[in-house]
Amino acid sequence: MRRLIYYTTVSLDGYFSAEDGGLDALGPPTDEEHQYANDLVAGADAFIFGRVMYELMTYWDRDEAVGPEASAVEREFATIYRAKPRYVLSRTLTSLDDERATVVRDDIAGYITKLKAEGDGYLGLGCGPQLLAYFLEHRLIDELRLLVVPTVLGGGVSLFGALTEPRSLRLTSTATTARGSLFLTYEPE
Repeated sequence: MRRLIYYTTVSLDGYFSAEDGGLDALGPPTDEEHQYANDLVAGADAFIFGRVMYELMTYWDRDEAVGPEASAVEREFATIYRAKPRYVLSRTLTSLDDERATVVRDDIAGYITKLKAEGDGYLGLGCGPQLLAYFLEHRLIDELRLLVVPTVLGGGVSLFGALTEPRSLRLTSTATTARGSLFLTYEPE
């Protein structure tokens, strides 16, 4: 059975984004941090996104993501990402102009359970706090990987703020980057 791995960047004080939903306050990743994401993306069979995250990720399909202004690690990420199928969870979209994408509108838990049963690798999950809470509450996530950056926002959108009940997680690995960010890996108990 495939594992479902959630990965995101979060501030030291636990915020997924600024109050307005913008991710710029967390700053760009270093090449070292980006390479970690590249390696994670390279191993994924496919990606599952909420609509907003999918729309943010369309940047990697644009020419500028592989153009001369992009760093080598960014070009590598774009090349890897472009080859992967995507499942977009949305109640508002009916279709996408992306041959790699499938819109999932109904029975999300059932659909994801079926996708997980179709292989032995892993699926990458990218979404905001609302959908993350849904996945945790339905016990669909097998692993959470967080890049905790040494930035304190003092307010914003809490990564786990949409949970309706506590969830216990078990720390399975840690790593520290040169700039002091932490890669933390947890499994739900």
